Amino acid sequence: MSSRERILDAAAAVMLERGIARATTKEIARTAGCSEPLLYRYFPDKQALFMDVLTERTAPLTGWDQLADQHTVAANLTSIVEALLAFYRQSFPMAASLFGDRQATTTSRTTAPPASRSGSSGPSPSPPTHRPQPTRSNRDLPGLQPPLSGPRG
Repeated sequence: MSSRERILDAAAAVMLERGIARATTKEIARTAGCSEPLLYRYFPDKQALFMDVLTERTAPLTGWDQLADQHTVAANLTSIVEALLAFYRQSFPMAASLFGDRQATTTSRTTAPPASRSGSSGPSPSPPTHRPQPTRSNRDLPGLQPPLSGPRG
């Protein structure tokens, strides 16, 4: 197993146990059996390490385009929801600590990912400030209506 793979495994274990906000690169390196400088040779910062853990050590969220001709819509939606739940179960314990750490939450909201990872050089777009209204087809399907949170206009 390569050093990078050992570091990713260690990061996944440490971040799952302690959360990303409390996990340190020193602890991750120690768990991987390597030095911090070696960790930084593969990952420029903890955010990049976390993103690689999410993409390489959690349930994949790909291949859905291939489902269209293989199963019914209901079966495909079931497969998608199961994959999303598996991803959520794996990633949420790692990321949840960010919400309890005010500095980490502020930093993650104001810092754009590096251009090499996001494909753009500018900051991430702001989330919409309004709740999108359901489409006509969604209104006709039970269970797909958004919860009411006050008067709608």
